[in-house]
Amino acid sequence: MQAQHNLGMLYYLGKGVDRDPVRAYFWVKLAALQGDEVAREAVATVAADLTPEQIQKADAEADAWTKKARNLGR
Repeated sequence: MQAQHNLGMLYYLGKGVDRDPVRAYFWVKLAALQGDEVAREAVATVAADLTPEQIQKADAEADAWTKKARNLGR
C-alpha cells in the first residue's frame, strides 16, 4: 500500500517520471482501496486536477486491477 501511494505521488509531482495526474490517481486509489488512510486523502487531492471522465477511467482501471489481483490470490 505504501509503495503504491508513494508511486502515485511521484506521478502527481513529476518526480523521476513524467507528471501524469491520471496515473497518479490510479496508484493512490489502489492504495486507498487497500485501506491506506493517507492515500484516501491523496485521492481527493489528485482528483482535483482531473476531469470526471479521467476519474471514471482511472477508477475503472483500479477496480479491474483490484479484482484481478484478488482472483490471483485464490
